[in-house]
Amino acid sequence: MENRLEGENTVRPWFHPVGPTHAGFSIGSSGANCGPILGLPASGGGKTDNPAMRFLIDFFPIALFVAAYKLHDIYTATAVLMVATVLQTGIIYGIDRKLQTLQKVTLVLVLVFGVLTLVLQDERFIKWKPTVLYASMAIVLGAALWGWKKNFLQILLGSQLSLPTTVWGRLTVIWVAYFLFMAAINGYVAAFYSTEDWVNFKLWGYIFPVVFIIGQGLYIARYIKDDSSDATKS
Repeated sequence: MENRLEGENTVRPWFHPVGPTHAGFSIGSSGANCGPILGLPASGGGKTDNPAMRFLIDFFPIALFVAAYKLHDIYTATAVLMVATVLQTGIIYGIDRKLQTLQKVTLVLVLVFGVLTLVLQDERFIKWKPTVLYASMAIVLGAALWGWKKNFLQILLGSQLSLPTTVWGRLTVIWVAYFLFMAAINGYVAAFYSTEDWVNFKLWGYIFPVVFIIGQGLYIARYIKDDSSDATKS
């Protein structure tokens, strides 16, 4: 029982662009990454679970992306984003000694869509990358839950967080809805607003993953507290 509770107490929701992380945000996170993407718990076993440090690691690619755009143009910003995301991924691996699947996918998408943007000189690729990433994640989680009767969220994070099966099911539905919302809002801004507005959206739009993470944390906190209380009584 002590080991189980010790594992639960290590859970600290934080997000990573992948990300970005990030156009989308991060983790994600970002024109850039997604991660923020995404309210993922710290992977555990890393050298630091400092929330402020995690936030800085998650946010710096999009900060450099926006700065490069303001100083130069979208193509320079895209190149900066690609380099920053590679560096970000290296830092995360150096801390945690492993990468989560979403972080790997975010890195690949940033590089692929970045190369397409630069080679074809078409900014639409980097602008629509977040929508592709978020929509893909929603499809995978939804198909697994309702088609294959498997909860990928629980499979990925269950070792770090002990929750009732019904709660995992609700969390997965919430994540699917969140990913679809992020995919839609990024697509809307990319399609109907200027590149300048879309880049600005990468900054003020960060409020969405932050609200998502806080709300998710408040929701699961009651179950972690209940488990801890039950353990104390026993």
